[in-house]
Amino acid sequence: MKKYFIPLALFIIMLGGLFWSRAVLSFSQGAWAIYAIGRYQSWWPRYTKNSFVIWSISPIILFFLGWYQQPSALANYDFLFALTVYPISALVIGVLPEKTIKQLTFIWLCTVVVGLLYPIGWYFFHIQQSNIAYGSGQSLPTFMDSDHIRFGMFLCAGLLFLWLYYPLENIFTKWCIVVLVLCILFLSVRTAWGMLLVMCLIGLLIDFSSANRKLIYNRLLLLFFVVGMSVAAYYIFPTIQQKIAYTIYDWQQFTPDNFQPNFSDGVRRTVNQAALHSIQSGNSRVGWAGISETLEHSFKLTFPNTSLQYGRPFNQWLFWWMGSGWWGMILFTIWFCYPLYWGLKNNTKGLVYWTAAIGVSCLVESNLTFQFGIFLHAWPLALIWGKGMMEKSKVKS
Repeated sequence: MKKYFIPLALFIIMLGGLFWSRAVLSFSQGAWAIYAIGRYQSWWPRYTKNSFVIWSISPIILFFLGWYQQPSALANYDFLFALTVYPISALVIGVLPEKTIKQLTFIWLCTVVVGLLYPIGWYFFHIQQSNIAYGSGQSLPTFMDSDHIRFGMFLCAGLLFLWLYYPLENIFTKWCIVVLVLCILFLSVRTAWGMLLVMCLIGLLIDFSSANRKLIYNRLLLLFFVVGMSVAAYYIFPTIQQKIAYTIYDWQQFTPDNFQPNFSDGVRRTVNQAALHSIQSGNSRVGWAGISETLEHSFKLTFPNTSLQYGRPFNQWLFWWMGSGWWGMILFTIWFCYPLYWGLKNNTKGLVYWTAAIGVSCLVESNLTFQFGIFLHAWPLALIWGKGMMEKSKVKS
């Protein structure tokens, strides 16, 4: 068995769990922890001196801001278990060489291809049914329990790996980027659209600050190309037309005094308004396990004869504000934004892109509350941070 066969096999199993089994995904994190700890020699000093590892431990500490209110509630420990992905991914990246990290990104990209075959194949075998579904606000079935929002995040991470790890001068890389962008547009996951747009704009802003005219020119060309491709895709893909038409219809139907559970954006706005009303009424710092009950109570003040089917607000900052109070939300924000600071300081742009993209997604979803969302935040950051740390060490040497 080759020296680094184990991490490659574990990564394949982990991504398989991401697609098909939450249990396998959870067990893979334990296997990673055992592997990484076994690989360390005098690992504790290295662990504590690595800023990324210290950052990754922080959410475990912040967790207790919403734990003490109901320490025996099982919902607390589901959240805690999901948060352990952060230190595990950081610990793993700390023991892997640069070559293996790049191989892991290649496996991620191969998994992207496998993941796309299912929804695209479904569409072409059910064209009429799929277009009708898009017109009523649904999306194509995907792996990850048809969680198309997190699946869109997974695709955007793959696009970022293509951009960071593979030479853009290579014509094959360029075509892969074009095809993946078209697939993201075709699947019509609006969260993924937003993440894609933010990564492009943030990259453009960073390049403008560099005063490198050639780089700025190339990025402007890329932006115009992406915009042009998006406009063309609108006329080519009926899925995009149907999703945009549904979105406009959804917005037109929204009224604050009428809850319509069959509409997506209206539900988000209503639930977030209920969460904000609860906070303004003094019902914050209720603990993670208390959010669902508090939100239900606030919702029924406005809609007494309607049952709320969602146990948390559709905004990550409202979730932390309700669970841990305003100061807990501020600490969470500082923790969340630290990769932006580290990435800009150490010229690791990928950290900036991915943090900004995840931040945009968290405005409309509590992504960092779910196992899938936390995984898709932690592991791409770890892979990018590991690359940045190795490049930094090469410059020093």
